[in-house]
Amino acid sequence: MKRLVLLLFCAVMLLPAAVSAETALAEQLTVSGVDKKLTDANHLTYTECETLNIRADNKIGSLYIIFFDTPTDFTVENGGKSKTVSAEFLHTLADISDIGSGEVTVKFNKSVRVCDIYAFTAGALPDFVQVWKKPCERADILLVSSHADDEQLFFAGLLPLYASRGCDVQVVYYTDHKNNPRRRHELLNGLWTVGITNYPVISSFPDYYSETADGALKTIAGEGYTQNDALAFQVEMLRRFKPQVAVSHDLNGEYGHGMHKLNAAMLTKAVEISGDSGQFTDSAERYGVHTVKKLYVHLYEKNKIVMNYDEASDYFGGKTPFQMSQQGFLCHTSQQDTWFKRWIFGKNGEITKASQITKYSPCNYGLYFTAVGEDTLKNDMLENITTYKEQQRLEEEKEKARLEEEQRLKKEKEAREKAAAQNKARLKRQRTRRIIAAVILTPVIVLTAVYTAINIAARQRAKKRRKRKQGL
Repeated sequence: MKRLVLLLFCAVMLLPAAVSAETALAEQLTVSGVDKKLTDANHLTYTECETLNIRADNKIGSLYIIFFDTPTDFTVENGGKSKTVSAEFLHTLADISDIGSGEVTVKFNKSVRVCDIYAFTAGALPDFVQVWKKPCERADILLVSSHADDEQLFFAGLLPLYASRGCDVQVVYYTDHKNNPRRRHELLNGLWTVGITNYPVISSFPDYYSETADGALKTIAGEGYTQNDALAFQVEMLRRFKPQVAVSHDLNGEYGHGMHKLNAAMLTKAVEISGDSGQFTDSAERYGVHTVKKLYVHLYEKNKIVMNYDEASDYFGGKTPFQMSQQGFLCHTSQQDTWFKRWIFGKNGEITKASQITKYSPCNYGLYFTAVGEDTLKNDMLENITTYKEQQRLEEEKEKARLEEEQRLKKEKEAREKAAAQNKARLKRQRTRRIIAAVILTPVIVLTAVYTAINIAARQRAKKRRKRKQGL
């Protein structure tokens, strides 16, 4: 008994330790043995390398690698242990806890430029570590932002609002800042800040300023792209992500940027033809066809809706979606000296609500296309829409109900069959008893009858003898 009590006491005492080990925060380790540029937390500096020998002051649970412009796969080794990592993201997290060492060698598949490397012990990672998921398979909302920062400016509040609601939100960038790689890091940092966790898609169209859609076409033509390419990309994005709602720039390009205008023109056209398998057959064969349920265009004057981004959100610790987009814009460090900062914050930081912005208001949209009817509340892009997660939940509930009903009917059938079998067995037993009774009683009856007959015959003979005696 004493031994049992002791074992129970030890088990109880160990429970908090087990729980704390699972929920403990990961410790950021001091990395040594590498170029100092890899530990300066600066996306503008990098080291070109094929192999890195990393030492840390504790066992490394994970490595967080920031590539400068192009990620590449790598292998982490120590002694006889190794792990190959598929690096699909510019900011890549690798779990290497299985290696269990404070000293590892990282071998890249080819020479690559690396900005920074962070090492952590096992545990819950700090918020700045971006654990990206692949782009959505199906998106409730698809936002096609012309440039890195537009998603935080003219669409301010949109991404954090729907991220906080658990929606599947996919961001696509219509231009690639390949001439300025730091902006890719800025857009990732901004998206992560506002709650987007599905990795964005970035087109290969170049970014140059123009004031008309035709001017934008000329800039992309300089790198071999045509208007057909500009449209094909939008159609492919609609088919690939199958959004329920697509969101476009202002047809007039907000402040008049030609790429904004081209983006909006191509997206509105793409919505018209993305459901036609005869258009852009390559993407139709790869992804199938798809027509969005709704398309909203920024500042569109028809079927207007006004979004509210100024309600505090528990998801963001009491900040509003608009305030989160302000924080997201601050991640775009290269744009802090532009008029955009004054536009979103005010000259002296007086803007704290989206509703305070009247020029190019991020709250104002128009329903350009709908397959689910007009909006009535006019304050929610997902009005009349059931999110994919909710659709899945309803399907699972429906399937669960179907299986339960199937099980209920099966049990009822089994019960009926069991009752029928029991009744059949009872009748059989009754018939058997009757047969047995008949088998037993028949000889008795026969014998009784014979006995009675013999007895009667004997009495009759006796009676006759008495009569004869009396006659004598």
